[in-house]
Amino acid sequence: MKPEGSAENRFLGESGWVVGMVKGRADNEPYEVVGITCFDAEKGKIVATGANSILPPKLALDEGTYDEASKTIFWKEQEILEPGSGKKVTVKAEDNYKGEDRFVSIVYIKRPGSDRFVKWVELAGTKRNRS
Repeated sequence: MKPEGSAENRFLGESGWVVGMVKGRADNEPYEVVGITCFDAEKGKIVATGANSILPPKLALDEGTYDEASKTIFWKEQEILEPGSGKKVTVKAEDNYKGEDRFVSIVYIKRPGSDRFVKWVELAGTKRNRS
């Protein structure tokens, strides 16, 4: 899957909640994603939820751990229905921050019958300054 598009993230008022909106195309199909992310002090983890027009509707809470040394959030494995096949698969993701203005997000997938994850989606972004 080769996604292209743009994202806008903003803090919700003066809170620690970040709301993200993504619009783009993946393999020539349009998609939209709405995400809500914050740090959960009780769990000591970054948590996120949202909606993705490519995936079947399912509200899930993602948990991630930030590794300062690699500047990467490692997101916990979860099961989803794979778009296209409708088969139950396991996915995990990582978001790597490369300085103040660049990031790379990678999603790995493990399909039925396999014992290993393979790269499924990679998305690189660059921060744009608003004028």
